[in-house]
Amino acid sequence: MKRLFSLLIFTLLVLLSTAQEDTITINVFDWNKPSPEGWNASYEGTAHFPDSGQWRQILMVKTLKCDERTRADSFPCGEWDYLTKTNVLIPKNDTVEHVNLSAFVTPYGKGLDLGGKNGWQWVVDVTDYAPLLKGEKKIISGNNQELLDLKFYFISGVPPRDAISVKNIYPFGEYTYEHLADDSLMKEKHMVLDFEAEEYVLRSRIAGHGHAGPYNCCEWDEKLHTYRINGAEPLNWTVWKDCGFNPIHPQGGTWQFDRAGWCPGSEVEKQDFDITRWFKPGDTLNIDYEIEMYCGNGEKDGKFTMSHQLFAYGPVNFQRDAGLVDIIRPTSKQIHSRYNPSCSQPIVEIRNTGEMPLRSLNISYGFAGEGIKTYRWHGDLAFMQSEQVYLPAPELVPWPEQTVFFAEVSQPNGAEDQQPLNNRMETAVKRPLVLPSDFVMHVETNNLGRAVENQLLITTADGELVFEHTTYDDSTTYDHVINLKPGCYRLEFTDDMEDGMIRHWWNYYEDKEAVGINGKLELHETDGGLIRELPYDFAEKLMLEFVVK
Repeated sequence: MKRLFSLLIFTLLVLLSTAQEDTITINVFDWNKPSPEGWNASYEGTAHFPDSGQWRQILMVKTLKCDERTRADSFPCGEWDYLTKTNVLIPKNDTVEHVNLSAFVTPYGKGLDLGGKNGWQWVVDVTDYAPLLKGEKKIISGNNQELLDLKFYFISGVPPRDAISVKNIYPFGEYTYEHLADDSLMKEKHMVLDFEAEEYVLRSRIAGHGHAGPYNCCEWDEKLHTYRINGAEPLNWTVWKDCGFNPIHPQGGTWQFDRAGWCPGSEVEKQDFDITRWFKPGDTLNIDYEIEMYCGNGEKDGKFTMSHQLFAYGPVNFQRDAGLVDIIRPTSKQIHSRYNPSCSQPIVEIRNTGEMPLRSLNISYGFAGEGIKTYRWHGDLAFMQSEQVYLPAPELVPWPEQTVFFAEVSQPNGAEDQQPLNNRMETAVKRPLVLPSDFVMHVETNNLGRAVENQLLITTADGELVFEHTTYDDSTTYDHVINLKPGCYRLEFTDDMEDGMIRHWWNYYEDKEAVGINGKLELHETDGGLIRELPYDFAEKLMLEFVVK
């Protein structure tokens, strides 16, 4: 575990240090702070943020850890999935206003590892909240299901645009579906837009909860949400999140299934709308939030926790600027563990952080000490739009146990980048699994008609299919003999219903006959020796990249 911890810290520090700027670290909570007492109780503390400065980026880094000292219940990580929030408390007259920085749902903790003694890390960009993150501020975050380490990294420099103000449109909190649909609480608001700003953005962060009505509203039911502003065309969106590829798996609960805006062990999804085109500084914003009307089937008792915020920004600071947002593959970052370790096509996320549309970009990449490859990207990204780019796989090298992968962007639209400090990232990389040229994929299928949901595919690093098996029978054992040439490969074992091969234990009390049996996935030597057990509780798909010598 020491090696894993060093890889995680190395990755974070490299991402911070490659910017070559001064970084101020603010520690709010660490694992020495006692777990709070009381049902779903939050950690409370004081952050001493810088009083002034210009920040290219502000990162909030949260690390959760299972530990016997937690006070939620008898488990090292709390058993159930609960919504938590990270709020900054802003003095307002004789009270305080809660401004939500992020919302997070804890994973099912029964039997959960969560990164072992070094915990699991999430990184949230909170640069837009810079106007509030000044001086001494009260912070509440997390709950007593896990130990919490919370830090803010203030990276000096010029951001794509300066945030001027952040305002709540409606109070952050939990609302009943009936009250939202009947418009008895969130009525139309009238807000004067900041005179010093040039751009304005609405942001919602919504999570559905509860099991009301026949469709278990509002955790398991997708609803349409709407902003109506000054008579303009309505801004509509649905709140739903795919949980089938959750990096925290397996969990001790029904973590596999999609939900209204969240998954167990993930951030709540946010939705942004740029409304600049309809307004000028000093105009009055008339805004009303709406949600589709409930049916008369009891679903009106479902709940939504939500925040609605208005951001005001100054002008774009660069005409021509492209930034590297993330390295998704290869990396040792836990949030991307489903894609890694990897030997195939690298995936990076780029963003246009300049005012001009981004239509071309150089992306250089490679491993430390090896040759550098350059890929010329073409597309069309408006300001602050991003895209995941799949890069040609680098040539196979003798893999050390761990190494470093880097990526760097340059020449946006064929010209000099005006802000080079956001161009480069490096990340620690672990060696993918090494397999012999001949091995056996051992499969034991489920019963109850579920085997037809499964398929096995093996492809090269470039996506060429080299093996497939698409028809499985219930309660049957298969030993697929695989013969491959030296190279990099990807194995995918998929499940159409996104419930993996775990037995349906949640049916136990209602219908024991509907529980069924677990499946099994293993890699064997051709003489029957075990190479590796593979997880059967994988939800949407198991993805494993490996190298054949």
